[in-house]
Amino acid sequence: MIEKRLKSYSFDRHRLQSLEDQLATLPLLRSSSDFTERIDTGGAVSSPVEALVEKREAIEARIKELRRRLIPVEHFLAFLAEAEPELHILFERRYIRNVPWNLVGEELGLSLRAAKKLREKLLAIAFDFLST
Repeated sequence: MIEKRLKSYSFDRHRLQSLEDQLATLPLLRSSSDFTERIDTGGAVSSPVEALVEKREAIEARIKELRRRLIPVEHFLAFLAEAEPELHILFERRYIRNVPWNLVGEELGLSLRAAKKLREKLLAIAFDFLST
């Protein structure tokens, strides 16, 4: 599960930026007088203003969830950059650029076995930051 969160970090970060951009382009407030029609939502009828508010709330909820997932990973990465720069490089190569482990080892001047040992250390540290 920890490794899955590390692998999804890049996607989640970009998805968060996309949602924040979408939210920024939504109007903050619309008057119901801007609309002359109503939207049929199946069984109930709601106004376009309500639909806009619901869309905004849904995007805000997704943003909040992504931030909840990303903040611990960002603290983890800040720690690695500060205290374990080799592990930070390993993280970037493997989990951001999706470089296979054998090539990660080569780039760092390590054997595949040594790279996998660093992976174990990385996951152990990540566990401390990400387990809740």
